[in-house]
Amino acid sequence: MKTITKIDDLQPDPQNANRHTQRGMSMMEDSIRECGFGDSLTVDAQGRVISGGARLETLADIQMTDAVVIQTDGTRPVIH
Repeated sequence: MKTITKIDDLQPDPQNANRHTQRGMSMMEDSIRECGFGDSLTVDAQGRVISGGARLETLADIQMTDAVVIQTDGTRPVIH
């Protein structure tokens, strides 16, 4: 399993078909700047983003690079 400590340790999924509009990405950035980041990203054991590609991109754009990582085996929900 890859050790993840920074957003830079993650890789976007090249097969992600979900494309976002510039307006939506700008709204996400504004929201994170105003309210902070309260959502999550889901990654596989190699650090590839399964869920949250747009959030990853936005975090990189605003240089929010430190990450809190919670490892799970997938048998129980993670609540934050």
